[in-house]
Amino acid sequence: MHHAKILFRQLMWDFQTLQQLADVLPEQSPLANKARWTANRIMNAFKGDLQSVKAGRGIAEEVLGVDWESELTSEKENDDGTLWALGYCHIDTAW
Repeated sequence: MHHAKILFRQLMWDFQTLQQLADVLPEQSPLANKARWTANRIMNAFKGDLQSVKAGRGIAEEVLGVDWESELTSEKENDDGTLWALGYCHIDTAW
C-alpha cells in the first residue's frame, strides 16, 4: 500500500511539473504545447487504479525523461557547478 501511495504522489508531481511547463513557457512554444498535450493524455489515461498510474508515469516520461525526479535529488560527485550573475547596477552619485 505504501508503494502505491508513492506512485500516486509521483504521478501528481509529474502532472504538476507538466502543468508548470505549460504555464511558464511561451504559450505556443513547442515544449509548452507538448507539456499541455502530455498532461491531457495523462488525464485521459487515469482511471484511479495502480495500472493507470503506471501508464500515466510512462506518458510523462516522454517529456520529462525516465526517473527525472532522481536527477533533482541526487548529489553528483565532483560537481563544482557554475554560477552566473547577470544584471545592471546604477550607482547614483549626484546627491
